[in-house]
Amino acid sequence: MYSICGSLDEARSIFQSIAHPNIYSWHLLAQACARAGRLDHTKNIFDSMPQRNIVSWNLLLAALVANGSFTSARAVADRTPALDAITWTTMIQCYTHAGQIDRARAAFDSMTSRTILSWNCLITAHARCGQVSLARSVFESMPVMPLHDVVTWTATLQGYAECGSLNDAKNLFDLMPERNAVSWSLMLVAFARLGFLGEARRIFDAMAERDAISWNVMIAGYAQNGEIASSLDIFSAMRLQGVLPEDLTYTAVLTACGRGGLVDRGWDIWISMREDGDQHQQLRRNSGSWHALLQSYTRSGRLDDARAVLDRFPVLDAQAWGELVSGYAQAGYLSEARDLSERSPERDAASAASLVAGYGQSGWLGEAREIFDRSPRRCPLAWTSLIQAFSSGRDAASARFAFERMPAVVSWTSTISAYAQLGQMDQAKRCFDLCPQWDAASWTSMVTAWAQQGELQESRSFFDRIPERTVVSWNAMMMAYSQHGHTSEASTVFHEMILDGLCFPDEITFTEILISSSHSGRLSQSLEFFVAMQADFWIKPVKDHFNCMADVFCRSGWLDEATELLGLMPFPADLSAVTGLLTACKLDGIS
Repeated sequence: MYSICGSLDEARSIFQSIAHPNIYSWHLLAQACARAGRLDHTKNIFDSMPQRNIVSWNLLLAALVANGSFTSARAVADRTPALDAITWTTMIQCYTHAGQIDRARAAFDSMTSRTILSWNCLITAHARCGQVSLARSVFESMPVMPLHDVVTWTATLQGYAECGSLNDAKNLFDLMPERNAVSWSLMLVAFARLGFLGEARRIFDAMAERDAISWNVMIAGYAQNGEIASSLDIFSAMRLQGVLPEDLTYTAVLTACGRGGLVDRGWDIWISMREDGDQHQQLRRNSGSWHALLQSYTRSGRLDDARAVLDRFPVLDAQAWGELVSGYAQAGYLSEARDLSERSPERDAASAASLVAGYGQSGWLGEAREIFDRSPRRCPLAWTSLIQAFSSGRDAASARFAFERMPAVVSWTSTISAYAQLGQMDQAKRCFDLCPQWDAASWTSMVTAWAQQGELQESRSFFDRIPERTVVSWNAMMMAYSQHGHTSEASTVFHEMILDGLCFPDEITFTEILISSSHSGRLSQSLEFFVAMQADFWIKPVKDHFNCMADVFCRSGWLDEATELLGLMPFPADLSAVTGLLTACKLDGIS
């Protein structure tokens, strides 16, 4: 019992009181050490066992895998005299955690008899590495359907959901003979994370039992997509149904209030949390909700209120001080921000970076440099802020000096961008050539730099040489063509990205391709991209996408359709979109 409950001292004491412990007693003590995270003790107990069987070896293997000691686990597996299904399954887990999926599959194929756990482990291994088709193949090749238990279905579902394969996830979810709380939550999280809140809400409403996590997902999902009123409505419904909010709940709803500018509403919710009684004593001490409230005040510019919140913090930390310092710096109150930073009990690297950026943007380059030099820990953001400060002040020599002091990829990339903004492409190219390590960001910075100078051939040349392109790289090349009116080339890059298949379009991808299509008045192409974005890639249109479509409707003379679209989109219409429509109406002779 003590070994199960994790009381290591009690378990060891009982073990020592046994005159002649049998192998079962040795195993219990080893389990107690493993559960307590004492890997060294587990190894010592294993080495001290007067006799061992396959269970003994499996116990040590499981402890090593749980501790992340994958190399040692493989060495132990090689020494194991006889491997059983548990041993092989543990090794599949080991290889999966180490990212060695081929070895995990080889271990699975070597098994003479397979348990449902081994099948589930292999499905999870393929799914978590994005190999959805292989996960599906393993799932469908299981010998008999009764072998598909709820864990198997859920493991496959999790793989689909985590990889964003929502169609596959939804189809599998609909086929599941039995659904548990995990499967419902997976679908809820998958749809909410990708912004499909209508589908997420349908899943949420259909759930037989909702725990705090389910409510949190909906609150955060609505908040992250700008639907603040819906987020607060869900929170109110949660309270009415008697579900006890967690710290994560309050953090999510306070963050929602901050994003919506409803700072006073956030304060009322925070006060009600603190007045709820003894059941929320732990919440009063947790920092998440405190930080969310502080952030809502700093980002809305209510710095006096933010300072009052900081003064009431139960445990002040560097993050809280940094948030307030950054708030004052971003609002232009540099002397107050600096005073707060110097009185902070622990200097925060991010707040120092905010001060450097603030002084740099105000043209106080000497002060920016002084704060940077006095910072005890210089994070990449601080270096970037200093380089950008000198570049904004057109002090290329100091920017170069700062760059040469930190030859890390992040500073090299920042300096390349800074030189490009100043039009000094020779220096930008020199920085790139000297960069000790080229990553996707440094290559992409050169694509963007040449495009800013109108040198699209050079931009494309660098793009073609990128060893591993990210979605940011593809977007940069599309933007380069789009901004210079090369619509056909931008469209070609989009289709090349799809055929490449190594990364998928995101919101920015479709913003760039829709801007390109709308500026050239290509209505049919714009419609194709707008439909494909939702039907093929499950990307929910944002305001920029709607504005692009309204623009191309106006340019094509489809004014009724543009008016209808702006009226139906789930956001307030931008002034630019309305102005574009009015201009088009005027040109068309419509009053």
